Amino acid sequence: VNGGPSFSPDNSLIAYGSDDTDVYVHDVGGGFPLNSTLSQAGGRVRGGPSFSPDNSLIAYGSDDTDVYVHDVGGGFPLNSTLSQAGNQVQSGVSFSPDNSLIAYGDDSGDISVHDVGGGFPLNSTLTDPGGNVRTVDFSAGNNFLMVSDLSGDGIYIYDVPSLSLNTSFSAATDGIFSRGSFNSV
Repeated sequence: VNGGPSFSPDNSLIAYGSDDTDVYVHDVGGGFPLNSTLSQAGGRVRGGPSFSPDNSLIAYGSDDTDVYVHDVGGGFPLNSTLSQAGNQVQSGVSFSPDNSLIAYGDDSGDISVHDVGGGFPLNSTLTDPGGNVRTVDFSAGNNFLMVSDLSGDGIYIYDVPSLSLNTSFSAATDGIFSRGSFNSV
């Protein structure tokens, strides 16, 4: 299992990535039978899959610099491929609680934020002052986007919707080892 498993918001599905470039989706209950295998990733799945808060989408990043977004249900057809990452997608993918934004980071220190729907247009590209994004996550109130970096102990908080840097601080440890998101919506 790569990046950690995720439950869907309605607790009916569990999904996880793998080194074999696939994401596996299982039905919860009854022995957790395999529901679907999502095989779009061109490289190893990074950061684990994320479900949108309204349970309509599942997204995951890959070593091939892309983020793949699938519709939930009906065989999980591919909805969009987001190709903004400079190199490999390093962090998990995070949906905002109001389902309006999707964010992810890459190993060059960029954080890509897309509007959800309508082809997922790029909203903003933020540069993590610490480089090499480890984790991205929206606050439950949809007021902040929190980012941690892989290269050190930096945590950066951006205001939503302006996406301007609000504050940054050093973690109380030598390094941040979280993968995926800090807080599932």
